Amino acid sequence: MPSIRNQSTIDLIAEKFCGEAKRVQVEALILCEYSPKYAYGRGHEVFENVCVKAAIAKIDADNKAKNEVNAEFITKKLLEEITNLPLGHTSRQQALEKLAKHINYYKLDNESIRDQPATLTPEQLAELKKMAVNASNIRLMENTG
Repeated sequence: MPSIRNQSTIDLIAEKFCGEAKRVQVEALILCEYSPKYAYGRGHEVFENVCVKAAIAKIDADNKAKNEVNAEFITKKLLEEITNLPLGHTSRQQALEKLAKHINYYKLDNESIRDQPATLTPEQLAELKKMAVNASNIRLMENTG
């Protein structure tokens, strides 16, 4: 059985728990070569260890930072796509829908607005306000013919 006193074991447990085991404690321990009997019987004690908790928290923080960078990149690319399209272009509406889905304003099935939209940076909010004004102008131009 791996030793919880070994930092490499702690790191491996945290890595498996946050990754392959999909946050299932027993599965993470079995992947780290603990016996199923131990994992089911006393495995919870491993996850009560302060060092294991800290290693999991570090991985969670790293993953959150990576996701924020990816979300920022995708948002910028969508904004570029939208601003490069001429007013009234049909693809502009599709790009606006992609952006709305990306920032979690709509459910994936596009049926209703989510209860808790994603937090936006001030820059994103300003850009969305500009897009809303442009979309409103497009509708006015289409309606007035």
